[in-house]
Amino acid sequence: MSVGEMRVDVGAVRDTIAFYQGFAAVSGAVATDLAGHEFASWGGGSGGELLRRRLSEMARRMSENLRTNGSDAETVAGNLDRGLSLIEDTDTEIALSWRQP
Repeated sequence: MSVGEMRVDVGAVRDTIAFYQGFAAVSGAVATDLAGHEFASWGGGSGGELLRRRLSEMARRMSENLRTNGSDAETVAGNLDRGLSLIEDTDTEIALSWRQP
């Protein structure tokens, strides 16, 4: 590779984008499921109520974390996609600007 030359494995970048998009989708789905689930409905009495509250609070926190992580993953995927588009556009512009013999 010469000075100033840059190589990008476009396939690997696209795979990484797809991974982060998939992670964001799965995180969102799990967060929604957790938020809508009733925990320890089988428990009775004060012990059951305490367990329900604790499990519900844990699920709420997990749901929030999953939504945050999913949003962050979507941001990373978007940034990678925009960066790859810029690289591809610049490469095309350079190729078109070369004079052909």
